Amino acid sequence: MSNQICLTIANRILVAIVAFAPRLAACTAEETATLRIMTYNVHHCEGTDGKLDVERIAKVITDQQCDLVALQELDRHTARSESMDQIAQLAKLTGLTGCFGKAIDFGGGEYGVGVLSRLPIIERRTIKLPSGERREQRVALEIVVKPANSPEFTFVSTHFDHSSGENDRARQAASLRELFGANSRDSILAGDFNAPATRAEMAPLLEKWMDVDAKKQSPTIPAAKPTLKIDYILLPQSGPWEVVSTEVLNEPIASDHLPLVTTIRTKQ
Repeated sequence: MSNQICLTIANRILVAIVAFAPRLAACTAEETATLRIMTYNVHHCEGTDGKLDVERIAKVITDQQCDLVALQELDRHTARSESMDQIAQLAKLTGLTGCFGKAIDFGGGEYGVGVLSRLPIIERRTIKLPSGERREQRVALEIVVKPANSPEFTFVSTHFDHSSGENDRARQAASLRELFGANSRDSILAGDFNAPATRAEMAPLLEKWMDVDAKKQSPTIPAAKPTLKIDYILLPQSGPWEVVSTEVLNEPIASDHLPLVTTIRTKQ
């Protein structure tokens, strides 16, 4: 092959690379800017069929290709869950990084909330929320994550008081707003808030954050025939993200709650 022909081929390859580069960069930016988020009360991985099945919960998560997952009602080394460290097992099965936030000692082990993350976690802490002496201690698990090509942000998994009548939910909501409200632009809250959006205790949060499912208000419990929405993913009102899609998954057996999933992206 002559030098001239080789030079011509090389030039054509170079032109093709230059032409394709912007499209490649755009695809990479789009992948970085899009996040898939789930919140799921897993009922210590015991389904409505009475079976303890961590693998079943893990499959729900992996099927959705989630980047961040807020989990509630997790067991760690409890008798009822065969002494399993559920967050460690879920992390192993999904390939995500797991964090656990203990709410109470229970059944020879611990019970609380968790997070699974595909993004690098640079900080984590468990925060006790206001809880009456005769009611179960509730917590919020905060992680700070750093995507490869965008600023770090906070992701919080929580589970509010479930009591009817007098309860701690208003104080717990006020506490979350005080903790994260000043920097709400960079905070995503998710979990089982045990209250419909119309309840007064949700108002302090919905002033600062927007419900990703605000238009549909899709019910999440009971799993078999859901009639009530109490599970939320809340994005900052003035934050950098917008909702692409949101759905409640039809998973009536794996837990007594249905998982809520949303895809968000950085605003253009």
